[in-house]
Amino acid sequence: MARFLALLLAIALAGCGSSDPAGSHSAAGVKAAAREFAADVRAGRFSAACEGITAGARAELNRMQGGCPGATEYYYLFLRGEFGNWLQRVLPNIQVEGETAVYEGRVEARYEQGRWRLENTVW
Repeated sequence: MARFLALLLAIALAGCGSSDPAGSHSAAGVKAAAREFAADVRAGRFSAACEGITAGARAELNRMQGGCPGATEYYYLFLRGEFGNWLQRVLPNIQVEGETAVYEGRVEARYEQGRWRLENTVW
């Protein structure tokens, strides 16, 4: 019996480590998604960053020269301060309302395909 309980505990702990924090349907999930996006843009992984934004925002950025990755790089280079301000001012005050995360009535993120994705309002 003790071995069985130890095995169940090991399986449960392994499962916790493999879950996607940005998939948590909560404000903590939105914050995890924003941290992932920030890490990607700061590291120059603009294609990966595009996966962290909503389908609508991605489609809008894809219309620009360089597509979503090029537009994300452009915005980050010129609006990095705005993004930092968003992370410090808006993100801590995000409120989850169903499938959206809002701040002062404006949608900042949406829960799509099992995880939070940011709108292009972060710039």
